[in-house]
Amino acid sequence: MNSNKMTIGERIKLKREALGLTQRELSEKLYVKRETVNQWESGTRQIKGDDVARLADALETTCDYILRGVEAEQLHFFKDLGLTGNAVKKLKKMAPQVGGNDVLNSMIGNDMFSLLVGRWGDYCTVAQGLNQAKIELIKALTDAGVKLTSKELSDDDCTIIAYSQLKEPSSKVCYEFAKLFMQQQNKKEYFKFKLQQGINAMTENYDISLRDSRR
Repeated sequence: MNSNKMTIGERIKLKREALGLTQRELSEKLYVKRETVNQWESGTRQIKGDDVARLADALETTCDYILRGVEAEQLHFFKDLGLTGNAVKKLKKMAPQVGGNDVLNSMIGNDMFSLLVGRWGDYCTVAQGLNQAKIELIKALTDAGVKLTSKELSDDDCTIIAYSQLKEPSSKVCYEFAKLFMQQQNKKEYFKFKLQQGINAMTENYDISLRDSRR
């Protein structure tokens, strides 16, 4: 059974038995009553924070394994990749929804995948820059006394406003941020195009690999 689908008590019991320990022997290591260990394993007693750390040490595992079922080698792997726990959960949830791990493996194994990830990184950077420029433009307009329909303007609304500020600026600051916004908007459209090129390159590479496999 997959460890992250087990209960905390089931994981404790699994590790305890793997080490050849009885409940009493484990309780003696932890200086608690045997009944306490039994209650942990049956789920009738909640484990306190301090007990989790001592339990992990006694069972030669990690707190992450006890609480979430993440094996030590998995934890190191996730940390090496820099993946957040939320990202890992999404990948696990996504796999059955998209047809299994084979689909994810074929995507990650594609020679053009690194290109796509790089393009996505570029797009995220400029999108964040555009969002910041929009915030600064709205603030500059507000400071200049310009009445806005909302402070939550869409990119299209801000584009129209930025054009008007470049022609007839309400202030020097408004002009500068309108100019910056338009520059970031153009960058975003460019990297959006490059991102689509990356997707096209991946599909072409996959088609080529399919043709080669039939030879």
